[in-house]
Amino acid sequence: MLPHVIIADGHSMIRKGIKLVLMTQLGCKNVYEVSSCNELLNELKKKTCTHLLLDVIFSDGTALEVVPVIRELYPDVKILIF
Repeated sequence: MLPHVIIADGHSMIRKGIKLVLMTQLGCKNVYEVSSCNELLNELKKKTCTHLLLDVIFSDGTALEVVPVIRELYPDVKILIF
């Protein structure tokens, strides 16, 4: 199964850089970007995600607040917090 990655970070340059590395160096084809906790939860509802790269602090919350929700709703998603 090909990875479906969501990059969640409030800074667009960080998201773009990580996406570029994932696509060019690791061959990932399905990489999506979000900039807030709310966008992240909405994106998870719309798309099947296998991996999540998650920043710690967002304008509308923190990883500590959103990870328990994600774990409950999507227990198989692999999460990396940076």
